[in-house]
Amino acid sequence: MKSKFAVAVLVAASCTAPATSGTRSAVAINRQVASTPQAAVTMFMGAVEKRDTGEMGAVWGTSRGLARDVFTPTEFQQRAYLTMCYLSHDSYVITSEQADTAQGRMVAIRLMRGGNAHSTTIGTVPAGQGRWRVSYVDMRSLKLECVK
Repeated sequence: MKSKFAVAVLVAASCTAPATSGTRSAVAINRQVASTPQAAVTMFMGAVEKRDTGEMGAVWGTSRGLARDVFTPTEFQQRAYLTMCYLSHDSYVITSEQADTAQGRMVAIRLMRGGNAHSTTIGTVPAGQGRWRVSYVDMRSLKLECVK
């Protein structure tokens, strides 16, 4: 089951949804509940920007549960920190959203970091009661850049 929470690698295919921009997306979100795939990504990226593992833990997992509840606190912190390093950014833009699995959605983003742009995808899954969670990040095109 832990492997389902591992940061997965997928290739983005076609684009189907309109772009949303800014470090704070225009997507309406509740601090603890992401009601759409893009809201889940917005919460996740906001947590990355603030380096807030608690907020990240509120939206990261599978349809069956949150990653913070499956891993030991130390392991969750390590995974969250590495993910934050890969996703560090000056700003980001949500460029598209498309079907990923039978129920999941893939949200494409473009990160701007130090004058360079890097594109990747973030997978989301429904979590019941109208909630969405981030389930994976495609890190193949991203650089590991940790800043203390």
